[in-house]
Amino acid sequence: MAPWVRLLGLLVAVVAAALFLKVLPPLLVLALMVGGIVYANHVLTVKPKRERSKTTAQLLGLRVVPEAQAGLSAFPFALLERPEARTLEVMAGPWRGTEVRLFDLETRPSVPVAETQSVRRFSCVLAPLPFETPHLVVEPESFLTPPEDRPDLPISVLASERVAAACDVRCQDPAFASTFLDGSLGAWLLAQQDGVAFETRGPAVLLYQPWVPAKDRDLLLESLLGFLDAASTREE
Repeated sequence: MAPWVRLLGLLVAVVAAALFLKVLPPLLVLALMVGGIVYANHVLTVKPKRERSKTTAQLLGLRVVPEAQAGLSAFPFALLERPEARTLEVMAGPWRGTEVRLFDLETRPSVPVAETQSVRRFSCVLAPLPFETPHLVVEPESFLTPPEDRPDLPISVLASERVAAACDVRCQDPAFASTFLDGSLGAWLLAQQDGVAFETRGPAVLLYQPWVPAKDRDLLLESLLGFLDAASTREE
């Protein structure tokens, strides 16, 4: 909503409150104002977001899932445990034969990033892997994640100098990371042009990138399929 419309609404509310104070008890006027603000916030922000999520989910063939029922907390990914992490607009279901959970994640860096400590928002997709992996986090350096927010995992030395130069790679088993990111998966990662990060742990993978609008969510799903195709060549 445009700022001037919000300002106009606030002025109307103030004038109305002043008038009501002449005929109603102050506490009742205060209660009415608080209730009105809560309702206006729901109508102007929460409800449109829900409708937008529902439309996007329908276009992708997914279903909207309440955050409390999404089951994301069952996955011990480092990204989901960052400071003040909060999931939003969760969608789930099969997409081209792969069961996915598509969602937004908001988090606040522990220290200022690019001279600001504002909330950072990512678009994420979580999917199963057909094999087990150690805990691995691969994130482009361009994401500017503070060292304090990076996972407490050994830094991996990679065979691919290009991947090593472009990404921060940390893995529970550094030897696995070097092998896993060689060949097809390394080529896939470089083709993302520093736009996508991923994390694997056990039989699951989490892909994430800086927030993208609803109309571009299918591109993240396409990246997931590319990852799964490339990773399948490393399956033992």
